[in-house]
Amino acid sequence: MLNNSMEQKYYVYEWLREDGTPYYIGKGTGFRAYCKRPYRPLDKSRINIIKDNLLEDDAFNLEMELIAKYGRQDLGTGILQNKTDGGDCASHSSETKAKISKAGKGRVPWNKGLTAETDERVKRNAESKKGQVFSEEAKKNMSGYKISDEAKQRMSAGQKGKTYPKKVCPVCSREIATSTFNKHYATHERVSNGV
Repeated sequence: MLNNSMEQKYYVYEWLREDGTPYYIGKGTGFRAYCKRPYRPLDKSRINIIKDNLLEDDAFNLEMELIAKYGRQDLGTGILQNKTDGGDCASHSSETKAKISKAGKGRVPWNKGLTAETDERVKRNAESKKGQVFSEEAKKNMSGYKISDEAKQRMSAGQKGKTYPKKVCPVCSREIATSTFNKHYATHERVSNGV
């Protein structure tokens, strides 16, 4: 059903209201339960690890079971602020996708058209690069290396027919391969923490 990671590094956690009732159920690894997010309880005693040392599938299943047990506020079925049923099923409705698409249409990237004459950051970067001299070996390394046609064919044949499980990022709504999802999500956390 879901990603079959064989590492028992996952856990399921709950964030509790002052009265002790849960308002969010989640699955994570590392410090996920304690990451700074606007709705995380400031009092760490209100963060409870329900069960740990789980396989990822087991963690997803327990997360879904608990969300179903307590119900979701947005659906009018319970007390949780979760926006999905858990189990890595984060997906926007087609209506929400259309709204996101419409909002992004015609939006100009923040750095489009910036030059050293119009932006101090671009000017500083350009000046820092002036006068840099690279050896022939360094230039060769920058341009990468050539892969033979035979090697390309072997790599291509090895990938044919393979499918990789993907997750939808709850921050940017992009589909990300599960093998790189944690690294992708960490970039969002670093940006939100100003790192």
